[in-house]
Amino acid sequence: MLVRRDGAWSVENEAEIQMLGAFGRSSAGALDQFRALAETMNAGLLDVHELRSINGRLSRLMAEPIKGVAREWLHQATMAQVAFACVCMSDSSNDNAPQWVAWALSARLEDGLVEGGFAGPGWLTLRFPHRHAYRGFRRDTCWIAQLPEQFWARLRTHHEQWLRDAAAASDPRCGSAALRALARSDNEVVLDLVASHPNTSHAVLRRLALNERSSEAVRVRAAQNRRVSQRLLRRIALDSSAAVRIAVITHPSTSAPVVEALADDDESMVRARVARYGRLSPRVMRRLARDFDEGVRIAVATNPRTPGYVLHALSQDRIAAVRRATVHGVGTPDGYLISKLEDDRAVTVREAVGYWSTHHHVLHSLARDSRASVRDAVARNPRAPRDVLDLLATDDCDRVRYAVAFNESTPQESLRALAADDDSHWVRRSVAANAAAPADLLVKLFESRGSDTGDWIKYSIAGNPGAPSELLRALAADDTCGIRGALADNTSAPADVIEKLARTDDCWLRERLAHNRAAPCTVLAALAGDPDRRVRVAAARTLHNRRHDQLREFFDAADNRTGWLRACLRAASKTCGRALGVCEDAWYDFIQIWPQRRRTRRTLRS
Repeated sequence: MLVRRDGAWSVENEAEIQMLGAFGRSSAGALDQFRALAETMNAGLLDVHELRSINGRLSRLMAEPIKGVAREWLHQATMAQVAFACVCMSDSSNDNAPQWVAWALSARLEDGLVEGGFAGPGWLTLRFPHRHAYRGFRRDTCWIAQLPEQFWARLRTHHEQWLRDAAAASDPRCGSAALRALARSDNEVVLDLVASHPNTSHAVLRRLALNERSSEAVRVRAAQNRRVSQRLLRRIALDSSAAVRIAVITHPSTSAPVVEALADDDESMVRARVARYGRLSPRVMRRLARDFDEGVRIAVATNPRTPGYVLHALSQDRIAAVRRATVHGVGTPDGYLISKLEDDRAVTVREAVGYWSTHHHVLHSLARDSRASVRDAVARNPRAPRDVLDLLATDDCDRVRYAVAFNESTPQESLRALAADDDSHWVRRSVAANAAAPADLLVKLFESRGSDTGDWIKYSIAGNPGAPSELLRALAADDTCGIRGALADNTSAPADVIEKLARTDDCWLRERLAHNRAAPCTVLAALAGDPDRRVRVAAARTLHNRRHDQLREFFDAADNRTGWLRACLRAASKTCGRALGVCEDAWYDFIQIWPQRRRTRRTLRS
C-alpha cells in the first residue's frame, strides 16, 4: 500500500483501497489513514519496522467509539507518531482522532490543577475517570518536544475549529486575554482546557464555575484550578453536584469552616471526603465516626489526625473493614489498639495487625495463627523481630517461607536455611532476590547445579541491587535475554557492565537500559543518539528526569543565603511544570559550577 518514490512515501492503489472500503473489506477511513501514515514517515517520525504497530493503534482509535479512545493506552515512545498521524487525517465524519489529540496535548496543563483524587486535564480523563485514574496526572510530556514544526502548522490549519481552539487553550504560554475569548466557546473540550489553564483569570473562572449552563465537568475543572480564591470556593461549595463539592474539599485553599459545613451533606461520598480532611476538628471527627455509612467511618479511621478515643470506638465497629482501617491510624498508642484486635474474628483484621504491628508478643502470637494468610502478613512485616522470622522460616506453607525469604529483615542464618529449601524453587528465588542476602550465599546459589539453576536463579540475582559487583560482571557474559534485561534494570550494576550492555545490538535491551535512572550520564548521552528512535526517546526522558531531580536536590540542600533560589524554583515549577521553562539548562550549568565557586571563595578567605 505504501511505496517510496523519489525519497518520499506515498499511497499506491488508492482506487482498490476505496473499493475494499465500499464492500466492507476494510475500514471506511483506511485510505485517509494510509495517507496519514505516509505523511508521518515523510516527517521522519516513523520507521518501517514500526509501521504495523502504529497502524494497529490508529485502527483501534478510529474504529471504536469515543469510550474506546479513552480505553486505548499508548506507549510514550509512540505518542508523537500517533499524534502526528491523527492531525494529518482529513476525515470529518470521525471525531476520535481530534479528541485523542486534544487529550494528549492537555497533559501540559497538569500543574494548574489540584489532583485530589480527580483525573488530570483533558475531557477524556474526566469523562471516563475509571479508565484514566492512573494516568490522568503525571503524564509524560517529553514526546511533545519531538513533534516537528509541520505538526503545529497542520494543527493551526485543521478543518475542526474546536481542535484549533483546544490546541491554543492547552498551550501553557496562552495569555489571559486569549483564554477569555476561548471561554465563549460552546465546545466542552475547549471549556475544560480553559478551566484547567493556570493563566485563566479569576473573572473567567467565576463565570465558568457559577454559570448554570456550564456542564458539571467544567465546574469541577474550575474548582480544581489552583488560582481559585477562597471566596469563590465558598460559593462553589453550594453547588448541586456532589463532584463539584468534593473538588472544593480537596482544594488546598479551602478554609476549614467551609469543609466542616459539608460534614452534614446528603451524599455519603462527600462526607467521606470531609472525613479525610487534614484540618478537621475533633468535634466533627466524633460526629462522622457515628455516621451510618461504613465508607465514612473507614475514612475517619484512616485519617492520621483522628484522635485516639475515636479510634478506640471504631475498633469495636460491627463492620470488619472499619476495624481493619483503625490499624492504620496513628492517633492512638499502637499497643492499646493492637491488643484489642489481635484476636479479632475477621481474618482481614488479623492480617492488617500482623503486617503493621511492631509489638513482639502480638507478632509471636499471630505467627502461630491457623490461617496461612495471617502468617504470611507477619512474614512480610519489615519490622518483625528476628525470632519471629526464624519461626516462620520453618513454616509448612510455601507462601509463608517465600515471604520470609524476600523480607530484608530476615536473619542470615534463616536465609541460608531457606536457600537449601528443596520443596519450592520459589523460596530459593526469593533468597536470590533479597537485597540483604550475604554475598557468599548469592555466589553459592549462582554456582549451584539444582533443577532450577540457570535462568531462574540467575535472573533473580541479576536484578538484586545488593548483589556483589563480581557476580554481576559474571552474569553480564550470559546470553540469555531475560538475565541481561534484569541487569539493565539493576540500579546497582557496575559502570563497566552498563557500558557493555549499551553496546549490544539488541534495541530492546538498550531501551531498558535507557530507562535506568542510575546509569552513568555518559552512557545515557550516548543512547540519546542511538539509531533506534525508542532508545533515543527513553534516554532523553531519563536525562530530563535526572536533571530535574538534581535541580530539586540542589535547591533543597542550599543554605539560608540561597533561599531566593528555592523560591525561584517553586515559581518556575508552578508556571512551567516539569521542564522548568527555558531556564533549565542555565540552572543546570549553574549548579555544576556552584560547588567550585564556593570552594574558591573558601580558599580565598583562608
